[in-house]
Amino acid sequence: MQSNKIGSALIAFALSATSFSSTASVVISGTRVIYTLAEKEQTVRLSNDGKQSALVQIWLDDGDIKADPNTAKAPFLVSPPISRIDPGKGQSIRLIHTGEPVPQDVESIYYFNLLEVPPKPNAEQEAGQLLQFAFRTRIKLFLRPPGLEGEADEAAAKVTWKVERHDDTWEVIASNPTPYHVTFLNVDLKSAGAIATDAAGGMINPRGMTTFKPKGANSPASWTTLEYRFVNDHGGVTTGQVTLQK
Repeated sequence: MQSNKIGSALIAFALSATSFSSTASVVISGTRVIYTLAEKEQTVRLSNDGKQSALVQIWLDDGDIKADPNTAKAPFLVSPPISRIDPGKGQSIRLIHTGEPVPQDVESIYYFNLLEVPPKPNAEQEAGQLLQFAFRTRIKLFLRPPGLEGEADEAAAKVTWKVERHDDTWEVIASNPTPYHVTFLNVDLKSAGAIATDAAGGMINPRGMTTFKPKGANSPASWTTLEYRFVNDHGGVTTGQVTLQK
């Protein structure tokens, strides 16, 4: 109960605070979390790269970006949910799956949330009417059951592509036959010097489909090559290329 009260106070601060600063001090080690169900827990490392102490709160949600720590739904325990990190120091966050049933034939996706609240201003800062801001960082967490077919980093290469023309626009329909999520940063169509790009990218769910809409100044009668960049398990970017059939 005490944790919920503190959490509510942090959320209230976040909704009311403002700042001239545009950077957060607390950094998550990685851009995504891979939680393998075969392991009892997963640890996420935080570090404070700033010059002041920071109060942070952690929670997970099932895709509802508006959910706060009191309303978020996710089958995980977080320890500690709230902590103070001094400058130059770090904090390990333990994530423990509650045992709630999840699909065993595909991986599931959740989101790891970090809310960073700056320290209370001193008298001099208050006199100068300092404006403060609470930063929220949200990254993907993939819950991966054991025994899934294939490897996650090979999933992008198994995606099948279909290019369709609709009047003066092109659509690329991507089908993911694997049990893994695949996140593309961009999808490009190329042919004889012409290029059309979908720079927004997007994520394809396991066994799912999505449509990309590349745009370009020149539009040939057909495209010969499709190139893409996707995010691998380590948060790095990997490129791929497909020769399109005429």
